[in-house]
Amino acid sequence: MAVQKGIAEGYYPSYEDDVTLLAKLNGTSNLWMGEPNSAVNWTVENAAEVGADAIGFTVYGGSNHEIEMVEEFRDAQEAAREHNMGVVMWSYPRGQGLKNATTPDTIAYSTRLGLELGADITKVKYPGSPEAMAHAVTQAAKSKVVMSGGSKTNDQEFLTTVRNAMDAGANGLAVGRNVFQRDNPEQILDGLEAVIFDEASVADALDRMGVEPSNPEAL
Repeated sequence: MAVQKGIAEGYYPSYEDDVTLLAKLNGTSNLWMGEPNSAVNWTVENAAEVGADAIGFTVYGGSNHEIEMVEEFRDAQEAAREHNMGVVMWSYPRGQGLKNATTPDTIAYSTRLGLELGADITKVKYPGSPEAMAHAVTQAAKSKVVMSGGSKTNDQEFLTTVRNAMDAGANGLAVGRNVFQRDNPEQILDGLEAVIFDEASVADALDRMGVEPSNPEAL
């Protein structure tokens, strides 16, 4: 479970026996309209006290704030090592100089950035095809790659993207809106479990969920 400071402090004690905590150390609100940046709002030491097993940290490669964000990530990564905590980088290329932040080469560069800066896992957006995702995974070398959940889509489209990412060598999925914005979050979680852990096809996952395909010809 990846959450910010206030949620972790207020609610994690009630769930610590059931789930592990990934402390998201920086973030920004939807109200921010400037050059991409992400404020650090708690420390590794505080996260460890709350019971976190790992930290998460966003780096906007290509932003005018990239240098300071990388330096902040360095400090967090080194502190996490002292506490034997895993390190996950949200590697999101954004900024004035980027016309398209999800091209295959840009996403592959993002996974490489995670490797070079010392992330155990790098979270990136899906680059549009299994081939492009495979290239991104290759560039990450020994660092693991997970796909972000992205904006909400229908069940078949979402599971197809996840299936493609897993087939391309991704290690999993970090998802929020595509689960909790649904009327039945547990249903899509059953489908994701089938695809990611049971290596099921999209058709089989939809069947397990009890959902009719939106585009049967695509299966």
